[in-house]
Amino acid sequence: MPSNPFIVGKPVPPERFVGRTALIETAFDQISHRSNLSVWGGPGIGKSSFLELLTWPEIWRIHQTDPSQAVIVLLNCLSIHPFTGSGFWGNVLSLIKTKLDSNPELQADIDRLVQEGKSTAKDFLEVLGKLGAHNKFLVLLADDYRSGRV
Repeated sequence: MPSNPFIVGKPVPPERFVGRTALIETAFDQISHRSNLSVWGGPGIGKSSFLELLTWPEIWRIHQTDPSQAVIVLLNCLSIHPFTGSGFWGNVLSLIKTKLDSNPELQADIDRLVQEGKSTAKDFLEVLGKLGAHNKFLVLLADDYRSGRV
């Protein structure tokens, strides 16, 4: 008998993700409209696996969406210790920076904002504006975010 390829407590690799067709369609509808989507539920129902799936270029192609204009960032909020607003925004900005290899000017702008260690939502909005000026948009996938902590 083959062993179970899934490990409880770990996300399913995108190539093994099954189901959730309606949720995937909803996510890509929201992405195409540059809108928001919140996914919540109890532990172990596949939220992290779903977010991981949305980072996979193949799923973008399957849904006939070009990922080249997107800056796709997956942040597990449990990795921020202690969890603070500036820690959250600093992590988001740092992750955005890692996705911008073709834009050293924007990377330098992000470095300037992050190096002070007190990143804010205003800094984030500034970076979003600069992404837009470069015909890019952000897909921010925040996992294990607890409302009210920022």
